[in-house]
Amino acid sequence: MHRDQMLASLITYVRSHHLALLALFVALGGTAYAIESNSVRSKHIVDGQVKPKDLGGLKTAGQGEFVQLDPDSRVNGPEVDVRVPPPGLVAVYARSDIRLFDDLGTTTCLVDIDTDETSPSPLMIDLTEDASPRPLYSAPGSGEDVAGVLREADAGWIVVESTPGNRTFQLEFAAGGTACRFENTRLHVLPVG
Repeated sequence: MHRDQMLASLITYVRSHHLALLALFVALGGTAYAIESNSVRSKHIVDGQVKPKDLGGLKTAGQGEFVQLDPDSRVNGPEVDVRVPPPGLVAVYARSDIRLFDDLGTTTCLVDIDTDETSPSPLMIDLTEDASPRPLYSAPGSGEDVAGVLREADAGWIVVESTPGNRTFQLEFAAGGTACRFENTRLHVLPVG
């Protein structure tokens, strides 16, 4: 008979608290749902909503102060050490504000992305029209035949092959034919496997 009393008490409790119990069940259960692995694509993500903290393994370095170079000189910039997993793919993104100090016709201010094993892609810009600072961003396909891009909307990650293991990625600044100033420089490196 004790069992019947317990069952009756439980039924009475549920009847008098059914809304509260339902609310608790919904609150604890949430509205989450499962998705298939690798099913989220770029078109599913709102622009600007994926932040660096959302990307595990992302390493970032920046140049705190500006770097000014005399004509025909080079200097190393920020660097990042990463562990590259097999099969050895790494995504690299860089930006820098660049300013020319002389308008001598053919001039080049160069930001090069170097690694301890290869040079994936330089970000290059030729500025001859004025001396105001211009932003320069990395973009897929930038390199010998394509300059880095001037609009962030056109920028992108450069995916390069790298030997698995510990690797160093570094920006190198170069001035050719004129004095150049580099500031607000950032290097982002993300091992992607």
